[in-house]
Parts: sequence; C-alpha cells; structure tokens
Amino acid sequence: MLSLIRGSSGHPSHPPLTDVAIGSYTFAIAALIANKFGFEEAITAGAGFYALLLGLAATAGAVITGFADYLQMSDGTPLKKTATYHWTVMACATVFFVATAWFLHGGYDHGDVSTTALVLGLVGYGLMSVGGWLGGAVVFKHGMRVVPESERRGN
Repeated sequence: MLSLIRGSSGHPSHPPLTDVAIGSYTFAIAALIANKFGFEEAITAGAGFYALLLGLAATAGAVITGFADYLQMSDGTPLKKTATYHWTVMACATVFFVATAWFLHGGYDHGDVSTTALVLGLVGYGLMSVGGWLGGAVVFKHGMRVVPESERRGN
C-alpha cells in the first residue's frame, strides 16, 4: 500500500501534488493582492478564497504522499534532517493558509479581503517558498526518489 501512495520508481506521487498546491496558493495570493489594489474586488476575493481551498485540498494529498516518502528515510541522515525541516516549515505555511481562508470566509462573497487575511497569506506564501526550497534540496542535493542514470531504461 505504501508503494502505491509513494508512486513508482522515478515517478513519485508527492511532487505533482505540491505543484497543484503551489500553483493554487500563488493564484490565491495574486488575487488577494489584486483585490487590495481595487481590481475587480468581488471576483478576486472569491477567486482567492476558492484557490486557497484547492491549495489546502492538494496539500492534504501532498502530506500523505510526502509522509510515505519520509517513512522510507533512514534516521540520523542529512536527508532526513532536511526533510524534517521541509515538512515543519510546510506545516507552518499550511497553518497560515488555513488562517487566511478563515479570515477571508466572512467577507469574500462581498469582495472584502481584510488586511489580516492578506498578511497571513503573504506570511504563508513566504514560508511555503522556504519549504519548497528545502523540498528541492531533498531531491536535488540528497537525491531522494531520483533514479540513477545507470538504472534508467535505454542505457
């Protein structure tokens, strides 16, 4: 079951789900900023709110698949240390995105984006960026789930 959640060799399940979350959060923050600049308030507030919800749903999938990968890491290794930092920062980012959605919920249908919601979203986005950088280190520095060239088909 764990291998089904993790994905096949060279095709892990975690990265595509993070892509959906990152894209959704990016769109959401852009919509909230556009709203604060007076651009189509009714549309941008609602779009930002629903993009946050999509991001949170994708985050749930990313958490499950990422945890399945995390369970395969050896304790005490630089890989596991980096991965621990990665999920800790991403968990903090998720808390900020949940809070952003909470503060948006009361007024998004009227085009109202509170300054609190925007600030929470921006902090979440900053944390997500740091967490994404750490996730990149898990793959590109430590080689997690990368198939060595010698094992690829056709070589």
